[in-house]
Amino acid sequence: PNLPSAPLTNFTEYKNPENLIKIMQKSNYAITVYGVTFFELMYLGIPTIVFSPNHTKDLNELNEIKNLDIALVADSINDIPDLLVNLMNNELLSKKLSERSRSKIKKSGYFRGYNNENFVGILSYSKDHLVKEILV
Repeated sequence: PNLPSAPLTNFTEYKNPENLIKIMQKSNYAITVYGVTFFELMYLGIPTIVFSPNHTKDLNELNEIKNLDIALVADSINDIPDLLVNLMNNELLSKKLSERSRSKIKKSGYFRGYNNENFVGILSYSKDHLVKEILV
């Protein structure tokens, strides 16, 4: 998507970075497709916009994410810029999404191979069961 430009704003697109976890830790906001990275961002409490390139396949999960109010869900890639502007301009919304997402993640399991003092872990489930198994 064409992301908005704003003073003191820096957008970087990453494709298969080597150390994704360090990038996520430094992020104020995130845009991601629905999958493992989305749940890692939840664990970190990063206010996130999530979408699915195959919206109909993930429709139930995306609707549950909306219902739980843990991330902003883009119905299409074209919705992302407006959602991002809203998120960046609404500190209360960002804080709410951060707190709600962290509160819904179980604090045990496997976190994509990372095991250090910063991460307890979340993922030991198949992608098809993430929403049902991880969210409390």
